[in-house]
Amino acid sequence: MTRTKWLTLSLAKSTSEISDLLYTQKYLRGHATGFELTDVQRNRIRGKFIEEIIVNEVIIDPFGEEVLNNVRRYSIFEFQISPLKKHQFLVRINNPPRTLKNFIAALTEAFGFGFAIEQLNIDILAMIQHLRRTSDIKRWAIVRVRMANIPLGNSSLAKIEVLSNGDAYQDLQKCMDVKKATLERATVELTDNDITNQIELVSTGVISGEMEVLDQLMPMFQTYFD
Repeated sequence: MTRTKWLTLSLAKSTSEISDLLYTQKYLRGHATGFELTDVQRNRIRGKFIEEIIVNEVIIDPFGEEVLNNVRRYSIFEFQISPLKKHQFLVRINNPPRTLKNFIAALTEAFGFGFAIEQLNIDILAMIQHLRRTSDIKRWAIVRVRMANIPLGNSSLAKIEVLSNGDAYQDLQKCMDVKKATLERATVELTDNDITNQIELVSTGVISGEMEVLDQLMPMFQTYFD
């Protein structure tokens, strides 16, 4: 299962201009960071972000002497940039690291300071309804939900996770008032042509699933975010 992080990029450039700017920061041996573009089309840029990490380790040799040992590691993840609306693009990052600080710093080197990149927050129920309406997948079932800020009495709030063989959100609605609660996470089961897959939606702009399924749903994600 691939974990994807979704962002919006605001920049007054075309897709081809963005690819040209990213190419100026292509990864070269000995550089700390850089981009490798793997597929550039009119409506899509795909590539990799590569970061070289050098860790200095001090080890003690058999004679009790300290020896400095340099260990070189690489952090690599794939990304995709697609047009969303005028001067705005959808950015999908596959299996992102804990922080995107160095990725954003590399974008700054490529674009200068005339751009903005922001986290996408997802209204999970609205997205599921949109996907149901716009995709050809026959069956959608919310099999797991995590809700927060559920009122308990006058002074308490609860967080709860529900698993269901039917629809977890509907089951929860039958048991308690969730109108003021926050749906933080949902796992959705998709069945089409007798093949079942799952995707997980997180309100902070994270979508996880098999890459083939995420690519299939990509046009619907774009129309939802538009």
